[in-house]
Order: sequence, then structure tokens, then C-alpha cells
Amino acid sequence: MTKIKSLMWKGKIKNMMKELEDVSKKLNEVNVTWELIGGVGIFYQMYKHYGLEKTLQMWETNGRDTDDIDVLSEQFGAKDIISNFYEENIAVSKSPIFGHKYTIKNKEKGIHFDIYVVTNKKPVEKHPDVISLTDNVLDLRIFDDRNKIISPYGNEIYVASIPNLLTMKMDVKTKNGKPRPKDITDIYWLIGMANDEGIDLEEYYNKSYDLDRSDKFKDYEKKFKKRTKVKRKNNYI
Repeated sequence: MTKIKSLMWKGKIKNMMKELEDVSKKLNEVNVTWELIGGVGIFYQMYKHYGLEKTLQMWETNGRDTDDIDVLSEQFGAKDIISNFYEENIAVSKSPIFGHKYTIKNKEKGIHFDIYVVTNKKPVEKHPDVISLTDNVLDLRIFDDRNKIISPYGNEIYVASIPNLLTMKMDVKTKNGKPRPKDITDIYWLIGMANDEGIDLEEYYNKSYDLDRSDKFKDYEKKFKKRTKVKRKNNYI
């Protein structure tokens, strides 16, 4: 990436963070339950872990980018609050896991929000300490262990936990059945942060009695360990 392109890219990411400040402040004021997921959620977990400049460097080095802000909420008010910031039409679609998806774009500011409102609710079953995203139904306890992160501007940003972000990334499905390169990058970063923070992901997935997801994680963990032996200096990728 040239110096000019690098500056433009960093400017885009920082502009996205500033836009999120006003939105998150309003969401917090009215006590809406929300959290960031997807690429921006991972970005803020990395910001908390590595700091802003290091995170930007890691994203740029690995060609990671994002054009949308994914927000997960259990209240339709999140959609109304965010839409009030932008005079744009709202596109509505269905999300097979979360329920309702609302897309809000503002071309002038280059902002794209995808707001997922949870309407598929899963009752607590025989393993009450486990969050489940299986069977196209979301367990609302995914909000219980969200992380509160103080942004560079001093505001409270709520972000899905590292294990939940990892689960969602491993569950991403494409038409050819293969994970996208950016999802693989994200998975390795999440595993690396979990290891640094002492989060026992193997125990986390063993509790779920979900053999398919547990096997997926073990496969990624093996690849992660092989890569980090020779590429640790390249930030888990």
C-alpha cells in the first residue's frame, strides 16, 4: 500500500470510529442492549488488546479492511436510533440466525451500518453456562459476557466477547463452503488474543458438547500454532 493510500485507509477507519462515537453514546443513553460484532467488533477487541496504532498496523499489513459496522441488539430501538443519524432509506432483510437485519447507509459520509435485531430466541436448556448459536437460533445470553471498551474518545463501546466473535467467525458460510481469507485472518487474531488473555477456548467449546464446532476450533488452533512458530512477529498470520 502506498503512503497516500495508507493515509486514506487510516482516515476511513478513524472516520468510522468517530461516527460510531455519537451512535454508541445515544444507544447507551437510552439503555439499549447492543454490541459490535463482525470485523469492527474484532477491531475494537484488538484496540483494547494492542492499542490503536498497533491494530491499524496489523490490519494494514495483512490487507484487512471493512466497510460496514455490524451491530447486534435485542431491541428494535437500536435501528430507530441509528437511522435518526442518517437521512437514508432503510433496507430490511432476514438474517437466518439473528432474525431481522436492517441496513442503513450514508453515501456522503461513507457509513454503512448493518443492524441485527434478535427475534429468534432460544430457551436455556441442559447446559446453562454455554452460549449457543446453533440451529439458526441465537441464545440471548450472548449479551451477558459482552465487553465494555473505552474508546480513544472516552466513550463506552460494547463488543461481543472473544469466544463469541470466534464462534460467529467459524460459523460463516460461503457458497463454495470455504472460509473467506478475511475470516481466517480474524480467527487467528482471536485465537492469539485469547491465548494472551488466558481464555481457555478448548474448555469453552468442550462445554458446549458441540463436536463439530469443537473440531473446527481444534483444527484452526493447530494451524495457528504452526504459523506462530515462524511468524509470531507478523501478528498471528
